[in-house]
Amino acid sequence: MEDYYDYFLKHRALSDALHLIDSTNFFWKNIMAHPNYDAYRQERNWVQYLNKSKCQTLVVGGWNDEQNLYGILNSFKKMAADAPESNAQLVLGPWSHGHPKRRDTAYYLGDIFYGDDLSKNYQEQVEFKYFEFHLKEKGTALDFRARVFDTGSKQWVNYQDDPFDDDLEELTFYLNPNGSLSEELTTESTTYISDPDHPVPFLKEDDFHILAPKHYMTDDQRFVSKRADVLSFVSEPLKNSITVQGEIKALIQFASDHEDADLYVKIIDVFPMDRLPLATDKPGVKMNGFQHLVRCGYIRGRYHESFETPAPLIPGEKTAIQVPLLEVLHTFKPGHRIMIQIQSSMFPLFDLNPQKYIENIYEAVDSDFESAQHKVFGDSKVILPVVKD
Repeated sequence: MEDYYDYFLKHRALSDALHLIDSTNFFWKNIMAHPNYDAYRQERNWVQYLNKSKCQTLVVGGWNDEQNLYGILNSFKKMAADAPESNAQLVLGPWSHGHPKRRDTAYYLGDIFYGDDLSKNYQEQVEFKYFEFHLKEKGTALDFRARVFDTGSKQWVNYQDDPFDDDLEELTFYLNPNGSLSEELTTESTTYISDPDHPVPFLKEDDFHILAPKHYMTDDQRFVSKRADVLSFVSEPLKNSITVQGEIKALIQFASDHEDADLYVKIIDVFPMDRLPLATDKPGVKMNGFQHLVRCGYIRGRYHESFETPAPLIPGEKTAIQVPLLEVLHTFKPGHRIMIQIQSSMFPLFDLNPQKYIENIYEAVDSDFESAQHKVFGDSKVILPVVKD
């Protein structure tokens, strides 16, 4: 059987992947015709229309939904802010796509254990009560606005208001070229080569030929942390716990010798090396030093100013790029370390950037792909919204 990484690499240009897609596929044809966030695509952004919702709504999903975490978060936020008649409520567990309906006892996603009977308890204590009250007028209404799972402490937290609209402190870390996360600013920089012939894989295993495996959202990142094209910045072991609640801001000061580049930012919880095995650990998995992926964000460099109007990078010029990251609720425990990883490919989960500027990247051909040298400056920073003591 052919290696899937190699197979997709042979068809890395999207124009060379059309044999994989039905030529009559309306969705794909529209994406190719509208590669940017133009008026056509803006009109079809369904989140904007949720302000008209007048139906009682319970938004349910999981932090590790590999298909539409954006939709879960933004549908609740939009209705909570602009559709008061919906009385929007939120339940956000540690689940992947579709998992709230499962009946597992012990819930794992990949190697990470989150707890026992999470879906069963939600179905019996939340979902059933919700429909009994609103459809049959039996019992009482749910006593929270949002019930959200902390993926670090493995505990549920109830909120009476929008959990992502709190007044939080900000903890700023700079990406020090010596590989540390520092609260002190430095002006030095780190360079790396992004080679489309050898892109960074998004998965250690080779089982991504149909759909992205759900566990990639929590996977151990040690399999890429020693690659020369992955920059890792890590804090000292934490003396106290840090609970991050909300949207992390990644402001990367970046330069390239090419006119385009992709930027990925990963937020990682590094377990202590002296961590003792737990009864819930999966057999054969080394959890001490485990690099638990908490959140990953991504942007194509051409959109550093606007998703509507792309513009090439100016080779060699330092450019401020904000990499969007969706919200988290994660407690980094004492003894753990916070790691930030920067890379320019995550293949083949995301298509490769030729790095040579092509007006419509769907029309790029294989010969357009070029190796590029990228630079990340020490005044790049990651801002964590943290819960006050």
